[in-house]
Amino acid sequence: MEVAPGSLLFVTTDGLVDQIGGPREIAYGKRRIRDVLLAQRAAQSAQLSQALLDDFQAWQGAQPRRDDLTFFCCRP
Repeated sequence: MEVAPGSLLFVTTDGLVDQIGGPREIAYGKRRIRDVLLAQRAAQSAQLSQALLDDFQAWQGAQPRRDDLTFFCCRP
């Protein structure tokens, strides 16, 4: 698989997408992931990853973790 230089490669398990949280107690979802990635698109991958983790943890709040959580982010 070719990835163009400067692109962002992001891979995650369903533990990120499916986590319940927020005021309506719904899944974190792909749209929220996309929104964080777009908002941080100029950041280095380590900063982007931290921003996503911070947003995710705020979303999760007091809800128990439903699944393992793994994601990988890099710029080739």
